Amino acid sequence: MAKIRNKLVHVYWEIDHKVIFDLLQTELSDIKKFMQIAIDYVKDNT
Repeated sequence: MAKIRNKLVHVYWEIDHKVIFDLLQTELSDIKKFMQIAIDYVKDNT
């Protein structure tokens, strides 16, 4: 996912939309893990 993030941020004009769609359908574990870390952080610091 880091490679995709870097490409989205820095060379977005070369993005293959099908690849992004496929990743969003199958590779959400990194995003889900990040969301849980963010939720836990907010809960612990409010």
